[in-house]
Amino acid sequence: MPRAPFVCSLSPSRSSPSSSGRSSPSSTPSSLARSPSRSAGRAVPGVWGAAWGLALGLAWGSGLLGAGCTTRAAQGRTVALDPDVDDDLGGTGIESGDVRGAADRIARALAADLKHDAGDRARVAVVPVVNRTRFRIDPALVQNHLVHDLQRHGRGRYALVAVRDGDPSRRATAVLRTELRSLTKDNGQTTSDYVEYWFSLEDPDDGTVLWSGMYETKRASDVDVHYQ
Repeated sequence: MPRAPFVCSLSPSRSSPSSSGRSSPSSTPSSLARSPSRSAGRAVPGVWGAAWGLALGLAWGSGLLGAGCTTRAAQGRTVALDPDVDDDLGGTGIESGDVRGAADRIARALAADLKHDAGDRARVAVVPVVNRTRFRIDPALVQNHLVHDLQRHGRGRYALVAVRDGDPSRRATAVLRTELRSLTKDNGQTTSDYVEYWFSLEDPDDGTVLWSGMYETKRASDVDVHYQ
């Protein structure tokens, strides 16, 4: 980008523009130039000082922009946190610790309840999470953790299928569904949110609930946090 044409002079010009727009030598006597009146002597230095300061500031700023220099915002330190530890940002919604805690609790409970089942190994389809809360989250976060923890705690007692789309009934003997719902209260100063995570293991043919698990959280805060 071309530099803006600023002109900066550290001393008054020795010429003054004429009526035709051309510069002509000043006709002011040298005695007057060196010895201005008392009133002018008080005003002129202040005026010139302000003008010079403005011109210098504009020229300096133009030089920075013309050279492509930019200012940088102060950078704070980055802190590594355990995903199960609160980040102290406030908010009442779904946290990383909730995703991890819910998946781990349900995986342990389901593995314990199914450990005595006999016969062929069950084939469980873990379908995408249905989020009906007011908080925007990536539903695959819960689904991925469920598959991971179910596989870890199941120890081969059942086979898992992570369904991304389509009908899961063709590929499984049971379907694990997850639904998130919430209840919000707000008095204008403080907001509270109750979030319910419901997990149901269903028969893919008729929807019969074979097993059910629940995970719940409730938080109150006076800080409004954006979840994305």
